Amino acid sequence: MTCSAAPRRLELCRFAVVDVETTGSAPPGGRVLEVAVAMLEGGTVHLAFDTLLDPGMPVPAAVVRLTGITDRLVAGRPRFADVAAGLGRVLEDGIFVAHNARFDWRFLAEECAAAGVPAPQGPPLCTIRLTRRLAPELRHRRLDQVAAFFGVENPARHRAFGDALAAAYILRVADWTPTLRIRNPQSAIRNPLLMHTSFQVGRLACHALDAGAVRLDGGAMFGIVPKVLWQRRAPADERNRIRLAMRCLLVEHPDGLVLIDTGLGNKENAKFMDIYGVDNEGRGGRTKLEDALAELGHTPADVAWVINTHLHFDHAGGNTYRNAGGEVGVSFPRARYVAQQRELDFARHLNERTAASYLPPNFAPVPFTPLDGEVDLIPGIRCLPTPGHTPGHQSVLVESEGERLCFIADLVPTSAHLPLPWIMGFDIEPLVTLETKRRMYTRAEGEGWLVLFEHDPDVVVGRLAREGRGFGLVEPVRAG
Repeated sequence: MTCSAAPRRLELCRFAVVDVETTGSAPPGGRVLEVAVAMLEGGTVHLAFDTLLDPGMPVPAAVVRLTGITDRLVAGRPRFADVAAGLGRVLEDGIFVAHNARFDWRFLAEECAAAGVPAPQGPPLCTIRLTRRLAPELRHRRLDQVAAFFGVENPARHRAFGDALAAAYILRVADWTPTLRIRNPQSAIRNPLLMHTSFQVGRLACHALDAGAVRLDGGAMFGIVPKVLWQRRAPADERNRIRLAMRCLLVEHPDGLVLIDTGLGNKENAKFMDIYGVDNEGRGGRTKLEDALAELGHTPADVAWVINTHLHFDHAGGNTYRNAGGEVGVSFPRARYVAQQRELDFARHLNERTAASYLPPNFAPVPFTPLDGEVDLIPGIRCLPTPGHTPGHQSVLVESEGERLCFIADLVPTSAHLPLPWIMGFDIEPLVTLETKRRMYTRAEGEGWLVLFEHDPDVVVGRLAREGRGFGLVEPVRAG
């Protein structure tokens, strides 16, 4: 997976709008019957690929009624493996778009895996999700209803070529493309409201969520580093505070949505918000994290796992929420919350040094599942102890098909903290932080990790590379 900060003009981008017709609702039981690709480029739409396929199984009666595709129509047609290479060439360098993109993407990824060819590059762009944000008055968002809303005709509904062309014309006439910002379409896509940055890590779609911003004391953020040095990278305001992002990570995993850290939440008073320069107000009384989830079509109830890297208020504050009556409840009611046992023990025994960062309403009501050391939580999601900032601090490694993305959290809060001795004054055990950074950098560089910075207001992710006696950042993807 490659990332680049170089922007592309959208009118020069190629949108590959895909539709598949299938024998079932999900792979591997269902197979692709028909696949079509309509290209949108420079405002022009044309059908670039369309073929019926022999699925290697009888076409179910319900599918025949829906699509008109019969066993006789697909008899003698090519198998998916026969057309996979040609389809890949059509999709190459195009931004994958579909209506209900997760459905089409999943089927093609499974078929490509079975054929032994690379899956389409991503992540996909979904016209349902775009419609949800940009035409909220639409109560239903099936393709025919969205097409009617935008005045697009589709005389071949439930055939891949008709649906692909309709979705492409919707994308064109709805005039969404000027609002999209794309940085290397094959690796990182920001959506119209700029609340998330998306990446494909192997088969896992990952979304860096904008959960707001805070301002913390620059001296505390850089410890013993002289201000004359750190202010070149992070200018301070009149109160000596620097602006920091609050960035969470959402992973779309087959075992359920995984959310890493939860931002600040909604429980703090006006004095707290002023001291820390908090920017966390979403729409309609929601937090910015809730807005970012909604932008992707999710609610807090959809989250299956919540991983806390540690329990400081700007990382775990969104674990819980305060309702209109002042009562505190769990924000993600169906999720399993996890943190390192050492972190839970440390947070539950506060002192004068730690009490300002650990606020019990953020973690006391939560039924945590404690972790002990390095743990493969579910396939492809690994929790790595990275002590120093706190004794129980952990980072999270996302792995799929040889690609890796590390949510490194407060071990390296911003790209400005990459130099080994640039360590926060907030760190409980700074010398432990130093050795943990050294160990993690070697592994990240050797294994080609993409590293996500939770607090960097300007850089979302990048890769580490050796520079002299230290490490620098390459292939950065910038925010906003």
